[in-house]
Amino acid sequence: MCACTPKSYYQLYKVSTDELELKNDQLTYENEHCIVSYNLWGENGDLSFLLYNKTDKDMFVIMPQSFFIKNGMAYDYYTNAVHTSRAVVQSGKSSSYTSAYAGVLGNVGYTKTTTAESSTTTKEMAVVCIPPRAAKSFEGFQLITSAYKDCDDYDFNYPKKATDVITYAKEDSPWTFRNRIAYTFDEGCENCEYIDNELWVSYLQNYYYSAMQEQIKVIPCELQYPTFQTLILNQAPNAFYNKYTKTMGATKSRTSIEKERMRDEIYR
Repeated sequence: MCACTPKSYYQLYKVSTDELELKNDQLTYENEHCIVSYNLWGENGDLSFLLYNKTDKDMFVIMPQSFFIKNGMAYDYYTNAVHTSRAVVQSGKSSSYTSAYAGVLGNVGYTKTTTAESSTTTKEMAVVCIPPRAAKSFEGFQLITSAYKDCDDYDFNYPKKATDVITYAKEDSPWTFRNRIAYTFDEGCENCEYIDNELWVSYLQNYYYSAMQEQIKVIPCELQYPTFQTLILNQAPNAFYNKYTKTMGATKSRTSIEKERMRDEIYR
């Protein structure tokens, strides 16, 4: 019996927006107070963001009133959570003595090791202060964590190279995202202003894994010989991807076979 490796695929998404601009490999929103920068690229998409305070005053981000919103469902940035990180530190002391065991004279060494554990506890801040002309980064949510599949289109799910592109308008996109940020310059956290950045998936395409990858030669500073790394193609700040494998036993449905015949008739 042979162990077969499942075939791998990529699903590529691109987003559109009415209010963000592509600048310096970032999706950027700017108003008179601040600049918000995103780079979605990566597996599952990442809506983490950098918030830059343009003003000469402290800027206060009100986390309980800030949300990630996906398809109309709001998710809290602030959960009042307490995070604990632990570290194990080992220290050793070496000693040696002379031994004549088995008639052999020589030095025998040993090390005594002491282990200690330290922990650090941090609590989420309900209000994040950004100093004048400075920035802070905020960890965001993953956008789409599983690939979309069409049960009636085998060739779309498992292409030999790449599928045709599916495009969506804002009104019919199956995935819409909003990032709402509440902020103020009032130390009493009153008179809030709001940023509400909206994006939607406007482009969807599937690739066989080899059609989405490229081997590039890299020569690290400390090595004399080149190494090869895998580069995922189509990188862009308004794009992201999912990886998936072929479902064991997956076969073409009758509907999928009929679609294939129709395509063949069109291109004859």
